[in-house]
Amino acid sequence: MLKQLKYELVMFFREGIYVFFCLLLPAVSFYIFGSMFKSQDYDGLSYFGHYIPGFISIIMFTSCIFSVGFYNVMVRENGVFKRLLATPMNLKMIYAATLIRGFIIALFGILEIFLIAGLIFNEKLTESWLSFFAAYVLVSLSALTIGFTIGLIFRKSKTALMAMMVAIYPVMFLSDATIPLSQMPASFRKLAPYVNPVYHMNILLRNSWNDELLCKSSYIGAAYLLGCVAVMLIIAKLCYRREE
Repeated sequence: MLKQLKYELVMFFREGIYVFFCLLLPAVSFYIFGSMFKSQDYDGLSYFGHYIPGFISIIMFTSCIFSVGFYNVMVRENGVFKRLLATPMNLKMIYAATLIRGFIIALFGILEIFLIAGLIFNEKLTESWLSFFAAYVLVSLSALTIGFTIGLIFRKSKTALMAMMVAIYPVMFLSDATIPLSQMPASFRKLAPYVNPVYHMNILLRNSWNDELLCKSSYIGAAYLLGCVAVMLIIAKLCYRREE
């Protein structure tokens, strides 16, 4: 499986769309917004206390839906899975390699954010690493599960890409990780907690980053994400039977 994982990572960096959405776009956006708004406060938090966890949640989500979900649709459509199944590898090993790759790519993106914040803006990182790690584990699990399930649902790469492109911008704007929800219409503020898992990813990471993990919004976010994981696993199990 290590050889397959190496192959998956090489293939990722050969595809411009993956690199753009998972690594370049979040890093460039973080730098631009940081340059413009670094002196502003949001709900009592500094810009970086608010937006470092926000961009991490976006990186996790985009990395998982593109480098796991869309990638699986594309390689299945191109017959790569069938060729791999002719080797000693089985379907579970192939999917495990793509999930590990998605996790590694997300770590690359998060490291970018840390480096930009620390080296360019001289911003101190969180002191609540244990709380942040706990939240990060749940966010990673939910993002990987969503991405993996998307990769099982769609059969055609064009259809999958169209659906992802249509969904990703509303998801980002309603996450409170880019434009503050407080500046949006009341209907959007009410809608976001019900329909957007990235909103809850952001809230969990933000609370943990600022040493406020043990609060009502974190409990609601954790319950929402665990519910998402449960639903996605049920859908994935049904789709996986079709694959076998």
